Amino acid sequence: MELAGRPLQALCEELGAAADALLHRLLAAGAGRSAREDGVLLWACRLRGERFGGAAAELAAQVLARRCADGTWPVQYAGAGISGALALARGLGSAHGVLAREIVLRCLATCTRRDYVGVADSGQPVAAGTRCLGEWAQLLAACGPLLAVSLERELRIAAARAVASILNCHHLPGAGLLVEVVDGNGFPFGDHRGVFAHSGAALDALRAVIEEAGRGSEGKLLQLGAEYLRQHIEAAWDEGIAEACVDEEWSEERPPPTQAAALSALAALVGYRAGAWEIEWFGRIYARFAAAGEAEPVARLGGLVASAESLAGLVEREGRAPGWWGTQSSFAKGVQNE
Repeated sequence: MELAGRPLQALCEELGAAADALLHRLLAAGAGRSAREDGVLLWACRLRGERFGGAAAELAAQVLARRCADGTWPVQYAGAGISGALALARGLGSAHGVLAREIVLRCLATCTRRDYVGVADSGQPVAAGTRCLGEWAQLLAACGPLLAVSLERELRIAAARAVASILNCHHLPGAGLLVEVVDGNGFPFGDHRGVFAHSGAALDALRAVIEEAGRGSEGKLLQLGAEYLRQHIEAAWDEGIAEACVDEEWSEERPPPTQAAALSALAALVGYRAGAWEIEWFGRIYARFAAAGEAEPVARLGGLVASAESLAGLVEREGRAPGWWGTQSSFAKGVQNE
């Protein structure tokens, strides 16, 4: 099986080697600039295996040492909203499961308050009570490593709420896109916000949904996540994935972090269903991602690590679909869904 013009295993090794090299450089440059960045570094260290075990332990100790007496982190480090804390929860993962669980549940309680002011990935102003797609994506991603170890009831509820919000509340049926913000009741706004889509937030959310479908062996959820991902990629593509859809027009910007988000989302899907469409579009997006170089290195690291991890499972199964997805090969199933 080939992806992006390379044998699957060779591509997986290429992505992993690039991830390791970039991770070494970022660690050497020093951590501690922000919770969101440290969370990505810690998560990357844990996924890249024992060779980064020492760095993971050292970074985790630094993160824990920065906690305040109430168990949170200083706002100068964590940033506004819940994104910084959730990045740390994902990075700490099952190695610090009790704390990571506490962070996730606290963030869920916080972001569903009527007076909570969230943070949109696009930077658009957010009123109190507004629900932000990117925050649901991060919450769901933080639940994954914990649920892989223990199907704890409150975490399952948190993950289910995130999935429902992403696929039901944020989905705009007419456009086939996920809008970035909805009101406190989960309904679209009646102004420009009701049709505004941000690719980074949408692609991160769909990757989290696909990963959750894989973790729970949920074929229907995977199918829905795949459908929404296809709609977004095809709509946003013009020699790269556009950053945003504003007033039903796609922006001209195609920044490197957006290409990284697209690559990792599509890699997550390819890990379970490598059909003709997935293979073709992975090649297109990989070429755009590779051309971006190392601009926005933390976002690039996230794309490399997530993609290598997703494809590694496919390598282990020798290109076959997981057993819960059916007895046919992933390629055959993907072709049938064209």
